Amino acid sequence: MNLAVASLATLLSAQTVAAVPPPPPIASATVGLTPNGCAVERSGSAAPYAPAPLRFRAPAGTTLLLVLPEANPNLTFDLKRGGQRPLITGAGFGAGDVRIVLPAADSYELAVSGYDPFRRVAVPVTFRIKLTLEVYGSPRRCSTD
Repeated sequence: MNLAVASLATLLSAQTVAAVPPPPPIASATVGLTPNGCAVERSGSAAPYAPAPLRFRAPAGTTLLLVLPEANPNLTFDLKRGGQRPLITGAGFGAGDVRIVLPAADSYELAVSGYDPFRRVAVPVTFRIKLTLEVYGSPRRCSTD
């Protein structure tokens, strides 16, 4: 018995294991948002395990308004500040809007991806989203929304 275990250990230690290279970095799109300015619409797609990142800068005292013109239960997102852990994660959106108070002046990244909650797997997703930065108490500088 000990000889079989030793032979198996020798066989396994002789196997070379090639490391799987990491996926290439995902190019992010920078979204130019002006506080109390016009909404910026973005559309795109994300492959499984490859979210579509949208980056923007926000001053202190702003709220991010996300508007989804159409329902998509497979659409998920993470909102990160300065490369940290997600501030918020959302999933299973219906059409409508979500407001998120941003904690500080900083760079933010909204990573849009797809997930099928019934099959519990990442899925490809296409999306259309509108982003606006709101500053309460300040006049709105856009008349087209």
